[in-house]
This record gives sequence, C-alpha cells and structure tokens, in this order.
Amino acid sequence: MELDHIAIVAADLDQGARAVSSALGVSMGDRGRHGHYGTHNRLVSLGKGQYLEVIAPDPVALNPRWPRWFGLDDPPANPQVGNWIVRVPNLTQTIKDAPIGTGDAVALERNGIRWEIAVPPDGSLPMEGGWPTCLQWTAGPHPSEMLDDQGVRLLELEVQHPRAEWLAEHLVGRVEGVNLAIRNAPVPKLECVFETPSGLVRF
Repeated sequence: MELDHIAIVAADLDQGARAVSSALGVSMGDRGRHGHYGTHNRLVSLGKGQYLEVIAPDPVALNPRWPRWFGLDDPPANPQVGNWIVRVPNLTQTIKDAPIGTGDAVALERNGIRWEIAVPPDGSLPMEGGWPTCLQWTAGPHPSEMLDDQGVRLLELEVQHPRAEWLAEHLVGRVEGVNLAIRNAPVPKLECVFETPSGLVRF
C-alpha cells in the first residue's frame, strides 16, 4: 500500500474548500465531478504522487442509484478528515486479503483517467475510516501531476480508533509514503498534520 490522497468530507463543497484554503493558506484546484456517486471535489497537491481532496454531495447531480461513497449520504456538519486512500498494484488481491467490509471493486473514469476503487455496498468507510480505502489507477496521469505544487506536505496521519492495536499490527510499517500513527480512542477519528508555507497545521 502507498498513500495516494486524503479526503476532507463536507456537506457543502464551497464550505469545505474555504476551510481547507484558510487553514493551509493555499488555493484549491478546479471543481471535478463524479457522476457515478453524485459527488464533486476540489484538490490541492501534497507533492509528487499525493494530493488532498475536498469532496461533498453534488447538488446538481442526479441522485445515484446506490449509496454515495465515503459516507456522503450523511455528511458531517463541518468539514473533517473523512478517510485516507491508498493505491495498490492489484486491487482484486488486496480486497481478498483485507478485512471484511473493505468493499467491492468499482471501475470509474473521468477525463481520460481510469481507476478501480473498493467501496462497500452501503457507501460506508472500512472500519469507519480506520482501514484505508484502496484503489488502483489503471490509465491516464495521476491527478497530482495536473496540480500546481504550492508547498503543502503531509507530515503525519493519525488514526484514532477503538481497535488501534489490531490496526497497528496490520498497517504500521506496511503503508508507504506516510508517517502513520495509530492511537487508541473510543470513537474513530482521523487527524492530519500538514507542513505549509506558513507553518504546521493540524486538521
């Protein structure tokens, strides 16, 4: 597994983008849409091969025939770190080896980019975000290659979870491209520490 991107989930994309721009002191990329799941997003680079995504339900999209991914049928009132996404070389094998509830492979395409991503049928997050969402890019450039580098870097991802010991056993040292900390907590929660041109920011 290799960290691909971090998703900030929000009820409203503009609200989420403003919160991230204000916190990190950078501008967000153009709006993109996911017709399959009725969501839209904006991105900011985290350096080569990584990016930060703000994602929310798209009010002008047709309601999908299935639950929205990333738990976005019931988005949080305030923007928050919703989940973390890792890329893998063989999604089919990864799903077989992963915990129950990691999801089924869904093939998607947008603007010449194709990928497969594991999404649970009910649109929830694996282990409420404790386990990463897994994807495999299959064609086209990586999204980070189309973003301006504004000097933001992810320094640490902290996973707080009641099954922290189990997650640490199966994830620590096995995910490249991220300083991963897993701590025990009664309620699942994700926090990120970013290096920005203005200093360190915890989101």
